[in-house]
Amino acid sequence: MTRLSRYPFHFVLFAIYPVLALLAFNIHEVPVSVIWRPLVITLAGSIITSGILRWLLRDWQKAAILTTSPLILFFCYGRLYDYLKSTPLNDLNIVRHRWLVILFVIISALITWLVIKRIRDMRPMTAILNLIAILLVSMAVIQIGIYEIKASSGSNAAVNDPSTLMPPATTDRENLPDVYYIVLDGYTRSDVLKTELAYDNSGFLDQLTELGFYVASCSRSNYNKTQSSMASSLNMDYLPELYKIAAAQGLSEKDIWMLIKPSLVRRNFENLGYLTVAFNTGYKWTSIDDADLYLSRGRYAYGVQFISPFEQMLMDSSLLAIYSDFKRQGSWDAYNDSIHPKANYIGLQEYILYQLPRVAELAEPTFTYAHINITHEPYVFSPDGYLLDANETAFPQGYLHAIDFINTEILTIIKQILAASDPPPIIIIQADHGYWVDDGTPDGFNIPPILNAYYLPGVHPGALYPTISPVNTFRLVFNEYFNGHYQLLPDTSYRFTDIENPLPEVYPDCQK
Repeated sequence: MTRLSRYPFHFVLFAIYPVLALLAFNIHEVPVSVIWRPLVITLAGSIITSGILRWLLRDWQKAAILTTSPLILFFCYGRLYDYLKSTPLNDLNIVRHRWLVILFVIISALITWLVIKRIRDMRPMTAILNLIAILLVSMAVIQIGIYEIKASSGSNAAVNDPSTLMPPATTDRENLPDVYYIVLDGYTRSDVLKTELAYDNSGFLDQLTELGFYVASCSRSNYNKTQSSMASSLNMDYLPELYKIAAAQGLSEKDIWMLIKPSLVRRNFENLGYLTVAFNTGYKWTSIDDADLYLSRGRYAYGVQFISPFEQMLMDSSLLAIYSDFKRQGSWDAYNDSIHPKANYIGLQEYILYQLPRVAELAEPTFTYAHINITHEPYVFSPDGYLLDANETAFPQGYLHAIDFINTEILTIIKQILAASDPPPIIIIQADHGYWVDDGTPDGFNIPPILNAYYLPGVHPGALYPTISPVNTFRLVFNEYFNGHYQLLPDTSYRFTDIENPLPEVYPDCQK
């Protein structure tokens, strides 16, 4: 305890703890690399502040405490404000930034007065703050470490299961067709759009058909959540079988998404001589960031103007929530895409749309995975690609605007890919699930009817059928093009929380 009371290092740990804690809480969504800039800023700020206070007070312990206390108040502000807004106090119209800031200033002034004028021996307080800081940082680091170990185990689980892996290619690589797996998140099947939302999507489907696509008119996703749906489609099997693979490496059912990155489909194509191309999706669980070519939107010059979603969350949890709330008060149509509240999301979607057709220019045969979130919340695009005003972004209006926009963009992209490809490519355009509905459960429910369209040149039309689902997509592709011997599975939909009881087809009038 003597060393803990003698050396005040708590201000350093309290500076990095909020960043590490936020990372630990969101570790399944963001890479560790997102912490470096905020970590450097908070750490540098605390060291500079403590240095100035040490020079003024001639006392390291007082300087450290007067650095730590504002840090705690600074990073607690946003969370306290959000909590108060959710309590009955908000109904009294008294939860305002101006009152809370005044309260925080008074608390900070009182602590400063106590430290400088009243408390003579700083050692007990230094020891307590040092100990608390060590415990907090240790818990965050352990949580991050456990996750990273599990993620590594997820890769091992897939790699160590070679039973259904395709053999190496015997075909000349120059004659291998490029393969595009384009996932349109939340894009619902045409008959459901017409029945439930009075939206006629037939024009888009007719144009796909004219380009040579087969549209599976009665297709449904196998699961109603992105993680389980993508894990199933990219590993060509249902969750009970995938759980066995994961369990062999000590993973639990909630870790099943870790099989997406080292999926069987990807490993098959790489074994066949393909280059894997993947885009940053904005979500860690659907981003194949170790692909041979991983395409991610760059930052602005010097990285100064660009605020990542992680940094925005950190700001919203701190005193900077005042600035964030002020910024959001304007109508969205007043923003260009660089200062829009969803600027990172907008830029990433536009980047994918721009770069996707350019993959066809690569000389090597490629397996491209592009997960596009435009038809998933937040809905920000108008049918012509401009940014919506805030009052147009709610479901279903914002969702239908997004469908209009992505329809136009996808048709353009497909035409560009077809024109640049020799031999003709394989293209799958598929949703991971349908749109979200509130069914009275805490997490709601994504309906299973989905858009599912195939461009499979040279394949006999009878190979495809109206009810084909994502679990069979690549089973069919490997069988038809690469002499695979995968048996097609029953096309069934499940709720991801109830993986053994099939969901009924509630739209039985689709054209089978």
